[in-house]
Parts: sequence; structure tokens; C-alpha cells
Amino acid sequence: MTMNMKNRLLSLAAACAVLSVPTALFAEEKPSGLLGVDSVSLGCTYYTDDYSHYKEGDGHWRGVGVEVNKAILRSGRIGLDANLRYYHVENQSFTDQYSDFQNTVRAGVVAYLPGRVRPFVAGYAYYHHLDTDYRDGTEDSSFSAWCMEARLGVEALLAEGFSAQVYVSETHDTGAAYPKNVALLGAQGTWWITDRVGFSFGETCSRFDHVTAWSTFGAVQYRF
Repeated sequence: MTMNMKNRLLSLAAACAVLSVPTALFAEEKPSGLLGVDSVSLGCTYYTDDYSHYKEGDGHWRGVGVEVNKAILRSGRIGLDANLRYYHVENQSFTDQYSDFQNTVRAGVVAYLPGRVRPFVAGYAYYHHLDTDYRDGTEDSSFSAWCMEARLGVEALLAEGFSAQVYVSETHDTGAAYPKNVALLGAQGTWWITDRVGFSFGETCSRFDHVTAWSTFGAVQYRF
């Protein structure tokens, strides 16, 4: 083998060695939770209202939504996110009596303390629009309303790419078609499978006017 050929082979081997360094060394790490992460999500929610205090049976709704979270401040002492969500909800029960179509836009900010355990506080403003079409000839109705929510919670980073949140909130609604003040308890988990794609899943529970309301949701997360 000539010296020129040996040099070429050595050069090729060196180039292959450099290119074969695991890409993980250069790739971004998996996100930690949801706070402080620039992400967009697409999800579905299923709602159940327990009316057993008044009558036998439950009410059921389902919804779809998209949400964008943007970190606007990251520091060693505090983090601040801006959040925008749109979702659409329709009734799945009593459809022989009426059809409900609710569209909601929610905007808010979340402040949190960085670390593996992250206490946070959030404030949101909602705009609802609800259309109801009745089957019995009753005049259809339409409502619009504003809602304010204050939320307090904590996010814990449990393992690489996996986190959990628990929170409580209080909402005040201005619309006649909605309960005025509602306290809510929620929990959710997030699992980032890669540095870009993850899943969130969770449950909330609230009670108003002797009605217990549950929601179960799941979403696909994309980090941008």
C-alpha cells in the first residue's frame, strides 16, 4: 500500500470518527417540565358534570384546543411565561334537547421560581362565547362573557423529561350562563420523549351549585 493511500485512509478514518460522535452531544437536552419552555400543544378534553344532587345522570362535553407558551424571562431568581390558549367545546349529552357550542380564548402570565421544585403563580383572562340551539322550538340563545382566574401551584421535575404539576385556582365569571365563582383542583404530568416532542395528561375537579365537574385531558407538546 502506497504512502499516499495510507494517508487517504487515515484521513477518511479521522473524518468518520469525527462524524460518528454521538449526536446527543450536540443535541439540545430534553425540556424540564412546561414552565420556561417555548412550546405549542394540541389537545383534547373530556368533561363530566355530576348532577346527582338534582337528578339522576351526568352531563358530558368534549373539547379540542391549541395552546402556546413563551418564556419571556429566565433568570436564576425568577422565570416568567406568557400563555395563550384557544379551545372549542360541544355537549355530548342531551343532544336530543339542545346543542352547545362554546369558543374560548384565554391569555395569561405565569411567574415561577426556578429549580427542581418550582412554585408558581398565574393569572388568566378568558373570553367565552356560547351558542345554544334548542330542539323543542325554544328560541336559540347566545352569551358572551369574561372570566378571570388566579392559580397557585407547584411543578416538580421527577426525572429526565418527566414532570408533574399540582395546582388550585379560583375563577370569577361575569356571564349569566356560567357559575360566578368556582374553585378548582388540578394535576397533570408531562413526558418529553425527545428534546422536541412530548405528551401531557391530567385531571381537574371543581364544584359549583352542588354540581361536581371533572375534566380529563391529553395533549401533544412540541417545543419550538
